[in-house]
Amino acid sequence: MAVLRKHEDTVAWYKQFWPWFIIALPATAVIASSHLVYTAVINKPEMVRTNYYKEGLAINEEITTEKLADVLDINADLLVIDNSIEVRLKGRLATPPANITLVFQHPIEVSRDITVIATRGGDNVYRTTTAIDPFRWYVSIEGIDQNSMAMWLIKGEIDLSKENSATLIDRSL
Repeated sequence: MAVLRKHEDTVAWYKQFWPWFIIALPATAVIASSHLVYTAVINKPEMVRTNYYKEGLAINEEITTEKLADVLDINADLLVIDNSIEVRLKGRLATPPANITLVFQHPIEVSRDITVIATRGGDNVYRTTTAIDPFRWYVSIEGIDQNSMAMWLIKGEIDLSKENSATLIDRSL
């Protein structure tokens, strides 16, 4: 009489392909998510503001300063050559301010933002010296109206990689 024997697999489970394939799928997901969490913690975005409520309240003040610039019809010709910045103000300013504040804001990196004060020369041209990298910048110019002693503000943008001069006319309101 013939005895039938069952063929048993003598290879241990850890030496086979399929258990390792099944284990590798969730293990890959865990490793990838750990890497993404590490990257997110190390590279925090600079554009997120922590005091957004105060900035939201300050928008009304900024709108007032822009309206004054619109009423006074202020615009500016901005010229950047090497480390020299020149600004020619135009508009209905009875007495031009002695100093103006120039703010160059980088569109992406807050750490590259530059704030400088330009002083008016004898020829009514405001000059200052500072190194500005050849990128695209959002530019704000603010000064004080000597008659009303109120702040005015004009905004614009300049791409220093393509040009070295721009006319800032803020009529966004």
